[in-house]
Amino acid sequence: MKKLLCLLIALTSISIAFGQSRKYHRLKFLTHTASEVASYCNSSLPRKTFKINLILERKLEEGKVYKLKLEENLSRAAYYYIESSSSRSNQDADETYNVDVLSEAVNLCNSNPGTGGGVTPPSTPPTPSGEPKLTLDKNQTTVFSDCSSCSFVNDSHLLRGFISSFNISASIRNTGNAASNNTTLEFYGSRDTKLDSGDKNAFRDVTIPSLRPNNVGGGSVTISASDIIFDTFTPGNYNLLFVIDGKVIGSVPFRFSATASGFKTLSSLEEKNKPKQLKIFDLTGRIILEKTIESEDDEETVKNELKAGLYIIKSGNKSYKTYKN
Repeated sequence: MKKLLCLLIALTSISIAFGQSRKYHRLKFLTHTASEVASYCNSSLPRKTFKINLILERKLEEGKVYKLKLEENLSRAAYYYIESSSSRSNQDADETYNVDVLSEAVNLCNSNPGTGGGVTPPSTPPTPSGEPKLTLDKNQTTVFSDCSSCSFVNDSHLLRGFISSFNISASIRNTGNAASNNTTLEFYGSRDTKLDSGDKNAFRDVTIPSLRPNNVGGGSVTISASDIIFDTFTPGNYNLLFVIDGKVIGSVPFRFSATASGFKTLSSLEEKNKPKQLKIFDLTGRIILEKTIESEDDEETVKNELKAGLYIIKSGNKSYKTYKN
């Protein structure tokens, strides 16, 4: 019993010495890349706030940026802005995580957080005084394609047929030091990442309003393979270029497979929306309805209006039975 008591006292002493406990923090994810932290300022932080009880010795300083490794994703660190912090835990927290703090606290604006390993990231050349600079904000831009695991600009996307498409929500940030004029974001299909006369304009433009420094604007657009590829019978590797004022500000790599599924899909869509004759019979063979419908959706609407019973349906060249409850 005496030995057990001594062991408990020792363990308690160790716990007090380390002083680690749950401390409530509200934080915002900024980026995984040190060089991109400086593009954020208080007026342009991400909207989403994470509410987490962090297990550490001292709470993190409010209004600062830290490089952290959270327990949920120990394989990859990231930079977070500390919106608020407390020395105590809070039941309002969504999660509780162990955390590794890999950098000292730095100010969000005019910061140089480094990489956590003593290496200073490459500096960005200063923008000449009084000039806007529109850039693609890759952290807030989403791109979806036939690649089910892809959602970011730098992912390797896929379009399987000429009717496949990109669904894009583009965010443009003014990283200069003067307001920009109203302009247009254009999209081009290209074999490389340079804009030249051989590239195909998608003509799916997004209007970008005037942006003050550090402000973000943009919009959503759908771009099909046929908009950006001249020869939709030829598979290959392509790039979707984001272009403002004739300058490429970003690109999305993708593979165009040109499979027959694209043609089959188009054929099925045409068949589905082709006008045809609809006849509905009861079990005695008596026609109770006959009309021309414009699509399969019209056919479903007609069937939903039937009274309860068993019917024989003849729609174009196909016939089948259906039971209405």
